[in-house]
Amino acid sequence: VFKTGFTGRCPFCPIPELEQDPGASIVWEEYNPHSQVYYRNTDSMIDWGGGKLVHLQHSIDITDTKRAEEHLQKRLEQQELMFDMSQSFIAPLNGSTLINNALHMVGSFAHMSKILLARYNRADRTLDAAYEWYDESLDLERPQNTRLPFHEGVIEYDGFVTRKLPYLA
Repeated sequence: VFKTGFTGRCPFCPIPELEQDPGASIVWEEYNPHSQVYYRNTDSMIDWGGGKLVHLQHSIDITDTKRAEEHLQKRLEQQELMFDMSQSFIAPLNGSTLINNALHMVGSFAHMSKILLARYNRADRTLDAAYEWYDESLDLERPQNTRLPFHEGVIEYDGFVTRKLPYLA
C-alpha cells in the first residue's frame, strides 16, 4: 500500500536496510498530517515459516508524549528568557536601556511586531508611551504621537478596562 502521492516505496522506508541486516530492528518516528497523530514505529523482518522473511511494523501513538515535549520545550524557553532578562538587569546600564532590552527580549520571544509600555495620565485621560520596541525586520511605521486617548469608547480602554484583556493584538 502506497501513501498518497507515492508510486513506490517511501524514501524513508526501512525495508532496504532490514534486507541488508534481517536481524536488526529499526525504531523511528513520524507525523501523519491527515490524522494529526505522531507515531513511533518499530520495523523488523520475521520468519514467516519455511525460511520466508516478511516485514513487520508495529506503531504506537505517541502524540501525547510529543505534545508534552513541546510544552516542556516552551517552558524551558520561557525560563531561559526570564534568566536572560534577570541577568540583563544586573548589568551596569541605565534604566531606559535595561527596559528597552527587556522589551526587545520579550518581543522577540513572543514573536510580536511591537510593544509599547505606557503610563496612564489621569488628568488628560491618555496613555503616554514611555518605552517602545519595534521589530526592525518588519519596517513598521512608528506613530508620531506617543500620547494615546484612553477613555470609554477607545479600543485600548475597552480592551484593557472593560474586557480586562492582558494585551491587545
